[in-house]
Amino acid sequence: MRIGQRGTMRQMTIALLCAGLIGGVVQANNTAPKVPPKGKITSVMTQMILVPASRVQSVPLGVRDQVTKVNMKDFRIMKSEVTGALWSDVYVWAIEKGYKFQHIGEHAGTGKPITRISWNDAIVWANAYSEKSAFTPVYRTNKHVLKDAHRVKALDVVVAPGANGYQLPTHKQWELAARWIGKTKPTRGMLKEHAISASGVYWTPAGYASGAMISIHEDIPEYKGTFEVASFVRQKDFPKNAQLMPQNSDRTVCTKRSNALKICDMSGNALEWGSTVKRNERGEGIATVFGGHEANDLSALGVESVSTSDYYKTNQAYKGIGFRLVRNVP
Repeated sequence: MRIGQRGTMRQMTIALLCAGLIGGVVQANNTAPKVPPKGKITSVMTQMILVPASRVQSVPLGVRDQVTKVNMKDFRIMKSEVTGALWSDVYVWAIEKGYKFQHIGEHAGTGKPITRISWNDAIVWANAYSEKSAFTPVYRTNKHVLKDAHRVKALDVVVAPGANGYQLPTHKQWELAARWIGKTKPTRGMLKEHAISASGVYWTPAGYASGAMISIHEDIPEYKGTFEVASFVRQKDFPKNAQLMPQNSDRTVCTKRSNALKICDMSGNALEWGSTVKRNERGEGIATVFGGHEANDLSALGVESVSTSDYYKTNQAYKGIGFRLVRNVP
């Protein structure tokens, strides 16, 4: 089920997640749908940031910053991860319109990331949000719009050609949004020496959190640079000089400094479902996650995390995994 290597602690964390011992797995049921509490929706929660992907031909990608040719259209990405308030607002509307979800979701506050939702839930919610926003839903199977997360077969899901609705980001979309700095060379921190130039744009190196001026590897033990853009918590049972640990998706979105494109929390709060789906050794659908945090593994904070991402079962929900969406620009 794992793709890529991030060390023994990450393997242990994933094993525990899948076993339901950390955060647990919320199983679907056939009872009447519960309605999550609503909260105030702010402009941050619905704001979409333009990523001018069509302006570049080559981009540094992966853990080795390999400059790679890309052919991408401009797209917009959510400024923040989907919050409890936005999730609930669309969820209630969707239930009334006949949509069905596996999980009600969980959040530590309406302005904090929604988690404990499956990949199936995320794409069905994306379709509902598209319809609610008067866009064409993206995710379909057998030419029908997907409205029931219980019936989603991940490997059969298709993206409708020309649909202008919301969808989960691809690896390249997420990485471009996380790495983009701009045409002006950085003048702060280690980034002024390490920023990568390609296609007339400067990019964040793999070992940096999105928006940080200092490498996550060189920032030990204080993480002053990384702490500006990513959420951390010091474990109670660790000594005072111990390394800081990523926080578990319980910080209000956009309370840390955003990256160069003004996108928040690309290197924290929650892990985020991605669009790539594969089949595991048992034939089950598994989908990628990237960004966000991973307990006991600080490498997950770097923009490299998208290239060493792990895969989780699409029909299960995990604590700490949420999502953000993108829309293609016509």
